[in-house]
Amino acid sequence: MNHKDIADDRERRRYFRIEDTVIIHYEVLSEEEAVQKEAELKQINLKIPDRLRDTERELQLLIDKLRVQNPHFASAIELLNVKFNVLKQSQPERFVRGHGIEESVKEVSISACGIAFVSETHLKLGHMVFLDITLLPTDVHIMTLATVVACDTLTDEKSVNSWALRLDFHNLPPDDEEMLVQHIVKRQGRLIQAEKRTRSDDR
Repeated sequence: MNHKDIADDRERRRYFRIEDTVIIHYEVLSEEEAVQKEAELKQINLKIPDRLRDTERELQLLIDKLRVQNPHFASAIELLNVKFNVLKQSQPERFVRGHGIEESVKEVSISACGIAFVSETHLKLGHMVFLDITLLPTDVHIMTLATVVACDTLTDEKSVNSWALRLDFHNLPPDDEEMLVQHIVKRQGRLIQAEKRTRSDDR
């Protein structure tokens, strides 16, 4: 595989999108707040990594490597990690905290480039938003700025006063992007396995 093929494959992985369930906190920012928040995120990335977050990342990378050599052992470690994270979460459901600041468990469409979900808050196009996304079940956090690229009114009667919000990530750190790509790949693999089991049971 040449360099062009590798680059093309990397781009395809970035844009590949799945349906997923995550815990998401988002906060609308003014221009001044966006500049300040971006500087804060850069400082966080330059400092010594948060030990819990860093350990979680290292564990996920190790599980991915073990999966090739010993799938059953890797699955056992992953299940233990999931169990730990489930026990750690004392409040799995989170709710709206104020205007323009929302945190909840949501069904989303997500890729390494952006995210889309239903919002109870209408946002203007071009606005900057701070996102803190918790990937499940690993409890890994992805923190980044994002730009509002769409906010369409939903016509479904069950979605009164709700909007279809679409955000593009802004300067997502490479490490976070790779963690997100790996999460998406594994999530897609689990969905494919579930579909195969369903088809097998229907026979």
